[in-house]
This record gives sequence, structure tokens and C-alpha cells, in this order.
Amino acid sequence: ESTPFAETPDEFRLSVAGAVVDSFGRLIAEAYVDLRDHFATEPPKESHPDPSRPGTLLSEATGGLRTWSDAKGAGWIAERRVPG
Repeated sequence: ESTPFAETPDEFRLSVAGAVVDSFGRLIAEAYVDLRDHFATEPPKESHPDPSRPGTLLSEATGGLRTWSDAKGAGWIAERRVPG
């Protein structure tokens, strides 16, 4: 039996335009702490529609992103290649 996925909240911060970033364009993780409980029951990545892209919709592009996982949790890291 699979664990149901949490509905994505109608939350502006979860959009590119609404992302809370610092002066260098890096996400400010503390601005999202209140959403942690909402996604706490998210099933393991092996149960996601695309296990290589856990937490994303099949229709979402994930270029420039990679996943990380350690004893403290898991998530995404944005990678930006700077020419030169």
C-alpha cells in the first residue's frame, strides 16, 4: 500500500517568482520551515512517480538540479554553470 502524496499548497513561495532568496539568488531555507510539517509524510523517493526526481511533478523540468540525501534529510541543490 502506498503513502498518499501531500497536496501542493497554493503557496507563492513555491513558485520561481515567489522564491525567497538572498542578494546572491540563493534560497533562504528558513523562509520555508513552516512548510516542513505539510510534507513530513512524503513517501521515500523510491515510491515517487520518477524516483530520480523525488518531490517533482512529471511535467516539471528539473534541469540544473541534483538531489542530495544524508542522515539529516534530503532535498535538491540548484546548480548554475557560469561561463568563463
